[in-house]
Amino acid sequence: MKHAITRAGITLLALAAPALALGQTYDYDYNYDDYNYDYNYNYDDYNYDYDEEAGAAFAALGIGFMIFAFFAGLIGLVCFVFTIWMIIDAAKRNFDQKVLWILLMVFLGFIPAVIYYFMIKRKNVTGAGKSAAATVTPPKQ
Repeated sequence: MKHAITRAGITLLALAAPALALGQTYDYDYNYDDYNYDYNYNYDDYNYDYDEEAGAAFAALGIGFMIFAFFAGLIGLVCFVFTIWMIIDAAKRNFDQKVLWILLMVFLGFIPAVIYYFMIKRKNVTGAGKSAAATVTPPKQ
């Protein structure tokens, strides 16, 4: 019981600490003349043209990020569709370790789908590794 009360007190203190910190009052009776600060800047003395250059730079940066995001999303969509296509192909095919390949593609995504494509799907489509020349019958004479 003693530990529960201690834990509850620590929890309440942790929850109340930000409110206590924000509720403090500070004395802002500084005399800025004592520090010799000159807050009256004359911006005409500086010929910096931040508005046009900074605005153009940020606009170019924003456009660049939008183009990057578009192509990254497009590549991600293509990878996702390819992975789904390979999962469907693995589910329809009869071969050893079918469940292993499906689980690998579901949990690890695109890379196992590419490996599956070259090891299982492409090998079976081309005739279990046989070359195309070996499967063509010569014409009769």
